[in-house]
Amino acid sequence: YVYPQFCRRRARWIIGTWGRTQLALLGIKVEVHGLEHISNPGPAIMLFNHQSVIDMLVVSSIWPENAKVLYKKEFHRIPVLGKTMHSLEMIPIDHSNRALALATMAAAAKTITDHDVKVCLAPEGTRSRTDGLLPFKRGPFHMAIATGAPMIPLVLQGIREVLPPGKLISRAGTIRIDVLPPIDTTSWAVETIDQHIA
Repeated sequence: YVYPQFCRRRARWIIGTWGRTQLALLGIKVEVHGLEHISNPGPAIMLFNHQSVIDMLVVSSIWPENAKVLYKKEFHRIPVLGKTMHSLEMIPIDHSNRALALATMAAAAKTITDHDVKVCLAPEGTRSRTDGLLPFKRGPFHMAIATGAPMIPLVLQGIREVLPPGKLISRAGTIRIDVLPPIDTTSWAVETIDQHIA
């Protein structure tokens, strides 16, 4: 009971410290540009390009106040990490069940609206194994239309240099994060969702 309460009260500190500590131990430095775009209060949908497990550490290292991440339910199988994410009230998505996944996205949209939360997720849905982006899922864009919350892209560069595809051990190096200016979504509509995804 005490552990979940502590996690909820100190969520930003726990997540930020965890990310920065792990990166330091791996010899990975993070160069951040545009941090002010996620430092401002208010709701937002933060999207990052997903390439490897290192992404979690990098995004965690700049974690803003009152933010939650949408993550694969399979993470619950990982000792400590699964329990901690649950205690931090992060939002699991069951990709094996479309109806449940849609219900989760709708609940996340309500959380954004009701509590001015920033939600962080990968619009590709899974990690890209190539240098390019995978097609974006529609879920984050439906969420933006439902909430009117701005989208804030987080562009991660240098991930593959520190953890090449197929490798299990990372190298020391520098990763750059560009936090781009918020994209206004208040005029978006379902009828034009393909344009916004493009």
